[in-house]
Amino acid sequence: MYASFPEACYSLKLRQLVVDLTIYRFGSAMIKQPRIRRLAVTNFRGLANTVWYPNGKMNLLIGGGDSGKSTLLHAIALLFSPTNSAQVFETDYYNRSLESGFSIEAAVSLPTEMELVN
Repeated sequence: MYASFPEACYSLKLRQLVVDLTIYRFGSAMIKQPRIRRLAVTNFRGLANTVWYPNGKMNLLIGGGDSGKSTLLHAIALLFSPTNSAQVFETDYYNRSLESGFSIEAAVSLPTEMELVN
């Protein structure tokens, strides 16, 4: 585990996540948000094995068509989906290989003001 920042790890059968602190300004108030520190996607859509360490400030996903930009965002959305009704299709598996499965893992750090509720 990472000891250098407050964190929470979310583990699901197909995925796990880690995030850090983002600060947004609304007028004079500052709101601290969780931040993704590391994202690993394996056998999901067109991504065979991808590990990404997002920058602490701003990240831009730039690339040609069918290079994985939207797939990376869909992986994050699937991981953080607030419901269990997310549908997974055959096309979500790398080369449509259902037997090998896929995984989406992330490390997320949380502000000390946030707490997890079971």
